[in-house]
Amino acid sequence: MTDTAPSSSVEPRSGDTVLLVEDSRSIACLLSAQLNALDGLVCRHVETLADTRRLLNTGADRIFVAVLDLNLPDAPDGEVVELVQAYGIPVIILTGSVDDQRRKYFLQHQVADYVNKSQLAGVGIVVGLVERMHVNRDNAVLVVDDSASQRAYVCSLLHSHGYRTLEAGDGEEGLETLAANANISLVITDYNMPRMDGLSMVQEIRRTRHRDELGIIGLSGAEEKGVLAQSLKSGANDFLNKPFETEELYCRIDQNLDMLRYVREARDAANRDFLTRLYNRRYFFEHAIGLHARARRGEIRLMAGHVRPK
Repeated sequence: MTDTAPSSSVEPRSGDTVLLVEDSRSIACLLSAQLNALDGLVCRHVETLADTRRLLNTGADRIFVAVLDLNLPDAPDGEVVELVQAYGIPVIILTGSVDDQRRKYFLQHQVADYVNKSQLAGVGIVVGLVERMHVNRDNAVLVVDDSASQRAYVCSLLHSHGYRTLEAGDGEEGLETLAANANISLVITDYNMPRMDGLSMVQEIRRTRHRDELGIIGLSGAEEKGVLAQSLKSGANDFLNKPFETEELYCRIDQNLDMLRYVREARDAANRDFLTRLYNRRYFFEHAIGLHARARRGEIRLMAGHVRPK
């Protein structure tokens, strides 16, 4: 099955409020307590569709994600999902069971994710999803594809998980966009594009940006043989065949960004004093070697206490 998505795409929302719509008091208490414990977040809990409508009418701009029960006393067939999505708010579904038909429904309606609340781990999974979506707003993703509809589709999926996005129509435009936006954490690129294809762009990126600094996920049609191996050898971190499953795309993105974060944290721990957070001798010598090499190439001029561009 090829997943479908609306052609419209909105940027991730600001705000610090999680909307929880759940008529089970026990589940609501557990979720509210853990969501309120997350740094910088506030949980607003209501139990009915009518209460949800009233809250949205007065404070929808502060809500960045909603956690919704599908079966409410005054909305037994998931009507609350359409109401909340009309405000452009990403949705996480709480459901008592998940079968293939219901899963397809969730994906077709661009639900960010779904959690089986009958499982003991369900509460922790929801809290983890909300925390990730809050953090995702700090990550910008560059989508490179010569198909405007494919770019819009991928961007709409990314927005559902809180990511900010930039777009480029080919490899050359992708390099220009990357150079102009230092906050890009991940590049998702098609293979077959005019002017500069995906492989050439990845090779050019890797001249200055290492795998542990910028993640790259390649996309290509399954009929294009050998592209997977070529992409990985050219410097891509990961690869997906088109058409791809929405959930697989989310998993690959999360895993690659998690790995980049782990590397940054490990590098920071190795280069700073644990108590003072000041840079240590290891950091000094590593950067001194690089500065000395640039000085020998004539790129900078070293002086006592200063580094000056030449």
